[in-house]
Amino acid sequence: MNKPNLSFEKISPPFDSNQIRDGIIVDLHSELSDTEELFITNCCVQGIPVFNSISLQDQLDGKLHVLALTENAIGQLNPPSLYLSIKRLWESVLILLISPIIATLFLVISAIIFFDNQGPIFYKQLRTGQKGKLFYIYKFRTMSPKGNENTEQRFATQEENRITTIGKLLRQSRLDELPQVWNVLKGDMALIGPRPEQPDFVEQFKQHIPFYHYRHIVKPGITGWAQVIQGYTDSTDTTKHKLAYDFYTQST
Repeated sequence: MNKPNLSFEKISPPFDSNQIRDGIIVDLHSELSDTEELFITNCCVQGIPVFNSISLQDQLDGKLHVLALTENAIGQLNPPSLYLSIKRLWESVLILLISPIIATLFLVISAIIFFDNQGPIFYKQLRTGQKGKLFYIYKFRTMSPKGNENTEQRFATQEENRITTIGKLLRQSRLDELPQVWNVLKGDMALIGPRPEQPDFVEQFKQHIPFYHYRHIVKPGITGWAQVIQGYTDSTDTTKHKLAYDFYTQST
């Protein structure tokens, strides 16, 4: 790429994001090592522009390569900041507009949970959000309280024996996720996006699933295409399959 007013510098391992000034250019259609994939996704999550070399070359040459047809206008992996700002605004406005309905559901569900098993109404859990930031997600409690609290993070499907009768109904209807409208108003989440995962699982998946960390470039959502199509996951393999649906949503 020899263009006036543009300069490029090749970087080599060990990769360090502090080396990057304006962004990185990479051939995303070439075979990348695990180290390169992890570096690229980390750059995306940190907000460092990552450009596909083919798409960028086409933009500079004024043509469109067939391999770049599924990528955005400038071949950059990072979503436009204006789009993200508008998305946050309309989602917050929508929540406020339907707040009377939400408030009614809150009161009814809270009363049912309390009288059903006399335990806490809400449940919170640490999750990984946009740019890897940790936050607490809120849900209606769907499981009976543990006698001895275990801090080990487990898949939801591994604790099905603790799900209460009302909890099963809430999960099937996804109403247990309703308290996360507060997470949306706080700015931790969006209405639509990849479901936030527990930190320990995130670290595990980052090591075994290429580009897994890229899902954290956007805010996690209360629901999303992957959640609708596949639902809960209970292994690295099912998570890898679900990730494909997450990426499809992020690309549209």
